[in-house]
This record gives sequence, C-alpha cells and structure tokens, in this order.
Amino acid sequence: MIQTNNGFLAAGRQGGLPHPYSRPIYSSFGTRDNYNTMLVPYFDASDHRCFVEGVIGVPAIALINWPDDFIHSSDDDLDNIDPTQLRRNSFLIGALAYYLAFAEDDDVPLLATETFAQGMKRRANDLQMATRVLRDSTHAPETSWKDANILIEQGLQREVRALNSARVFAGANSRANSVIQNLVMQISKKEKEMTADLQTYYQSLHGSAPRP
Repeated sequence: MIQTNNGFLAAGRQGGLPHPYSRPIYSSFGTRDNYNTMLVPYFDASDHRCFVEGVIGVPAIALINWPDDFIHSSDDDLDNIDPTQLRRNSFLIGALAYYLAFAEDDDVPLLATETFAQGMKRRANDLQMATRVLRDSTHAPETSWKDANILIEQGLQREVRALNSARVFAGANSRANSVIQNLVMQISKKEKEMTADLQTYYQSLHGSAPRP
C-alpha cells in the first residue's frame, strides 16, 4: 500500500502505470493525496488498547489517520472523511483479514521468518533505547542499568510471543512447529549478545562493568 500509493522512480519508469504514484487506489470523490504511512510501535492512545490488555490478550493494531481536524467533535462524521484514504484503509484491513482467514500450516514458515526478520529491526530499536537510558538517565547507574536491562529482556519476550502466535496456524504440523521453535531458540541466543553490547556501553560510560 505504501509503495504503490507514493511516487518511486524505479516503479514509475516501468511504463503504462498511472502517475504520480506507481499503482494507486483512489476513490472517485476522494483526494489524490499519497498514502503517507509509517509503522510505529504500540501506544495505547486509541480504541485498540482494550483488546491488547493482558486479561483479554487479543493482538490488535490500529490505523490512525492524522491530522484529524474533527476528532471527538460534532463534525466527526462520514462527510469529513477522505473517501480515498478510507478506501485504502478498508482494502488493507480486508487484505489482512482475508489472508489470516485462509492461513494454514504451510503458511507458517513465511509468517514466522517474516516475524523474526522484522523483529530484528525492533530489537535493534530496543538496544538503541536501552543505550539512551544508560546515557540520559538522571538515576544512579545501578538503577539505569536495571531499567535498560528490562527493555532488552521484555523486548525479547515480546518477540518470542509474536513467533509463538503463529502456532495457531501450525496446529499439529511438526515441521511448522519446528520452524517456530528454531527461531525462538535463535532469539534466546540474542539475549546474551545484546546484554554484552549493553555492558560494553555501560563500561564506556562509567569505567567499570555493571554489578549483577
């Protein structure tokens, strides 16, 4: 959706495709704006928060169009929604629902490896945030070390849970479950590496290794 509703030089030179975007989705009465979208980590300032609460535990994402000049006002109605962006969002949600509704055990390798690879980006972000905690915290070094460790620890647990969520499609298929288990083991190995990286940074800041 992002790639086809924005202008990319390589895609635009294939010939025969609409411009300025590669393969856009428009609504007849909507704008011709691009789909200026980015994926962001979870935050709880929207209606999906009730699903992901631990007591309910349903994985959920939110599509938020911003700025929304009419949010929570009497003008927050259909006539103030851009039909083009609504159509794109509807297509995206429909595609997700369609894929997941028909996913089976032979889809697990694709789902698991994609989750693992995308998780590497998230883990790199966790490490970046942890080093910032060590550098910028106003607390004692021992406290900042504890906080930074929690970021690494919980980030890895998040990725394990994400991988294990694919087991609902794996069922009793031993090969599919083996793919998930092998990737979970790889994540466990990464914890020592990331902790060692964090220890090295801590030592560069304070001149000594952190206490256990």
